[in-house]
Amino acid sequence: MKVSLLIPVYGVEKYIEKCAVSLFEQTYEDIEYIFVDDCTPDNSMNVLSGVIERYPKRKDHTRIIHHDRNKGLAQARNTALEAATGDFVLNVDSDDYLELQAIERLCAVADKKKADVVVFGFYSVYVKGRVACPNMYHFVDKESYLKSLLEKKNTSCVWGKFMARELYRKTGIRAIPGLNQGEDYAVIPRLLYYAEHIVMIEDCLYNYVQYNNEAYTKSFKREHIDDLLWADSVLCDFFLSVSENHSYESILYRAKLRTKTYMLKIAHTLADIQDISKVYLDIPQKYYKDLSIADRVILELVHLKCYRLILCFTKTGFWLKRMLKSS
Repeated sequence: MKVSLLIPVYGVEKYIEKCAVSLFEQTYEDIEYIFVDDCTPDNSMNVLSGVIERYPKRKDHTRIIHHDRNKGLAQARNTALEAATGDFVLNVDSDDYLELQAIERLCAVADKKKADVVVFGFYSVYVKGRVACPNMYHFVDKESYLKSLLEKKNTSCVWGKFMARELYRKTGIRAIPGLNQGEDYAVIPRLLYYAEHIVMIEDCLYNYVQYNNEAYTKSFKREHIDDLLWADSVLCDFFLSVSENHSYESILYRAKLRTKTYMLKIAHTLADIQDISKVYLDIPQKYYKDLSIADRVILELVHLKCYRLILCFTKTGFWLKRMLKSS
């Protein structure tokens, strides 16, 4: 079984060495490495080239593709995927890294279970340590899992899914160029809808670095609000078109509410909060009861137009998270 590792590179000169070493030192042999230089402005590619020279056996199986201009994370992933020749693919962000036995373990599970998707756990890595986040979801059936992804009860991160390349080929589903926030959320549920056999394992095999604030997806921008609404729209259009008897309708309503509260939590200005407060006003109140207490409080503050209080509430949460990441 051949595996393709797909790695976009942009602004990671402090992290790319650790990432690449973890990939080249995998205990599994039949791996091809596809790095996509998305016109990174720093020294990332020179650092990567130096690491490649230290692994001559892996060098012949390594390909570097250079974009002629910065195209964003989605297109970088698509470029890598189009170049892949493996039976299975795994996306790896270039500021993160793998456990050394990750690919061997994933291949063994995929082969034994005849799976076309293997979902696994990860470590959240902070400055002073890491926290295990095993995949504790108990798979019942595909529809239940898809609904949990849509409601954001489980992570849709593409790097947590070991997938047969054939799944991409037969569906034609790709990352959406220009969608830079919520890009995985817009892709993974649609892709997994067509999966024939999804297997879950608890093993933490991926290290998700939380302290790189320069990463593609770590910094908040005003246009991220539009991106998240775009991702919701893509999923709503898809699941309403494929579902019978509107079976996904209530799930999609709750998903929209969770998107709204998430946007309110990451907004940095009063103007952003006021703009976000205007979206999804048509969702029936009965769907609010399924949200967390914190989310219901935020939406009640929206109803009361207490925008400054929302900003104070969310900024307190933001600084608490920053303190956790630096501790």
